[in-house]
Amino acid sequence: MSLIPVIIDSPVAYPHIASGTCSLCALPLGSATVLDYLRARLTVFGTPPRILSLTPPPGGVSTPPTCKSNLFATVVYSSGDFPRFLAGCENGDYILLIDPRCWPVAGFSFEAVAGMLRDYRAVTHVVGVHAREECVREVVERAYDGKIRRVQRLYDIVLWPDVASQQIVYSLIPAQAMVQIPFTSLMQLRGVLSGRGVLSRDLPHLSGIIDLAEESSFLSLSELLIAETINDPPDELSATAPGVLVGRRCRIHPSARLVPPIIMQAGVILEAGATVVGPAVLGAESRVRRGATVAQSVLAAHVEVGHEATVLHQVVSGRCSRDMAHQEYLPEPLGGSIGMSKNEVYGVKGINLTNGQTSSRKKAQFFIKRFVDIGLSLIALIVLAPFFMIIALLIKLDSRGPVFFIHRRESRHGKEFSCYKFRTMQDDAHNLQQTLYSMNEVDGPQFKLLNDPRITRIGRWLRLTNSDELPQLFNVLLGQMSLVGPRPSPFRENQICIPWRQARLSVRPGITGLWQICRDGPAHSGFHQWIYYDIIYVRNFSIWLDIKILLATLFSLIGHWPIQVSWLVKKAGRIPVYSS
Repeated sequence: MSLIPVIIDSPVAYPHIASGTCSLCALPLGSATVLDYLRARLTVFGTPPRILSLTPPPGGVSTPPTCKSNLFATVVYSSGDFPRFLAGCENGDYILLIDPRCWPVAGFSFEAVAGMLRDYRAVTHVVGVHAREECVREVVERAYDGKIRRVQRLYDIVLWPDVASQQIVYSLIPAQAMVQIPFTSLMQLRGVLSGRGVLSRDLPHLSGIIDLAEESSFLSLSELLIAETINDPPDELSATAPGVLVGRRCRIHPSARLVPPIIMQAGVILEAGATVVGPAVLGAESRVRRGATVAQSVLAAHVEVGHEATVLHQVVSGRCSRDMAHQEYLPEPLGGSIGMSKNEVYGVKGINLTNGQTSSRKKAQFFIKRFVDIGLSLIALIVLAPFFMIIALLIKLDSRGPVFFIHRRESRHGKEFSCYKFRTMQDDAHNLQQTLYSMNEVDGPQFKLLNDPRITRIGRWLRLTNSDELPQLFNVLLGQMSLVGPRPSPFRENQICIPWRQARLSVRPGITGLWQICRDGPAHSGFHQWIYYDIIYVRNFSIWLDIKILLATLFSLIGHWPIQVSWLVKKAGRIPVYSS
């Protein structure tokens, strides 16, 4: 009797695959590929796994996906070779079928397979299900006269409806039972086997399932494994900087800019002016051309990112030109279809972005919020029009330069827009900032000086009264911002903390918000507090909270006092304390 592992290799057709589709097993994952990851965990069986390719290449020529080891797995095709392979198996042989499209959040583990085979000789399907604390049922047994005879409390780990609708992690099937059964997924195979009367059982695997058929899910899994790899790097990768692992034969130009966490596999080339923003994995022999940017993406092996192209939130295979690379795909932050919550995907313990609100209730509140934004911003612009004209005149008389400062910021789902403010600094303030970085008084991506020499005389008054923010009412009216929300930030600042980015970009940025009114003051409002207040707002969003923030904003403008977050949000948790 033999146990033969078989990996199902499916084509993936993400929006940014240049050639249309590519092999899932060949995509980079952490320090290696999907195939390498599975092969390493299947070594317990002592038999190299076969690969079942569901869509063979044209002409029937088989080439195994790239993997690090010298011993390649055998490739078999469902159309011809695989049925013949099954026919050649002995009666006692079993097939362990693994479909990496259904990836357990806790990772694949096959130590229990041998025990399953000893306990049960028919078909076993291991199904990914959520562990639920409240999975308890009470059964009341009554007599004919209606009197209660007994009450039973059943502590079921899972219920059958949970199992029937969830994805299969792997299946253990007698080889002869699969002969002449075409299938494209383990779910389909289970249905066919049940229809033929083959005995089977379902065992729970207490883990959420990541659907790697979706690009956003693959990026989420990649982020998890990047963190694991950086914490425990393999021998073939060396750390050139904190959070940056580089393989052998990599060439990185001195002017290339790296923002960790990043993994570069063997032979990667970064040309002059290239930028890589993590979490990112650059597959073996990939190349990022001069001036190109790769941000929070995965490049397959031998990918070439063209001159000044931008790859953002993508899985890319083939050559990525400047024209095709500017599309952005941002995973939906407040939920998803990968069988788990987003805070589980990104590893943010204790951060529940939905806070138990249903999607329909959320949509209704967002609709009301938008209606209020339009009404109040329109009224405010009409009332404040004379005040705007006076401020514009004072700015022109005080210093050279335009009336408005216009900067590109990110709105909901990462869409960029032009954010308007009254100019409060000298016209060349951006150039002067380079010489003032050593004096920065806050942490994180912000730059702030309490006595900034670039601020003009009228600008100091505008900042003191927060009047410089009033032109953002135009952004609110256009639907790019809201009256209340996280502070609008540019792309660069939003890359520092990914869970925070996912939370704050799930709503429109606001003119005012929790961070603006609750922080401990400019000299003590560290980046950690910025993250804290933004996530608290997203978790507890409601129309009533927006009203309280607007009223608190008026109160803070009158007295310039910080507002206690506990006055606005119950159970907000411990406020991070700044330490230099």
